[in-house]
Amino acid sequence: MNRRDHREPEQGSVASRLFDPRGWRLIIPGVLAATLLFVVLLWPTLLTNYRGLPPVSARLIASLEMLISFSVCGLGIMFFYGLLRHPRSVATGKAVPARVE
Repeated sequence: MNRRDHREPEQGSVASRLFDPRGWRLIIPGVLAATLLFVVLLWPTLLTNYRGLPPVSARLIASLEMLISFSVCGLGIMFFYGLLRHPRSVATGKAVPARVE
């Protein structure tokens, strides 16, 4: 996304947003791919749980929990990337003295 920013002139609406709309094209497929990968890799163990649910329900619940967890992680990545990309300046009101040489 940084390379794209350097190639294209900044647009006021995109530059001022905390959640960059271009990030959705990266986060959504990434979340779905990670969820699918973990469901496939953990398929034999998805039927176990601590709630005593039947195996079919346990697999469904565990898959949904992974999707929710990865979605929250993806939203966190987008949010904190936006904070790092657009830091807010804090005015302290103190003047910095000029350096005299």
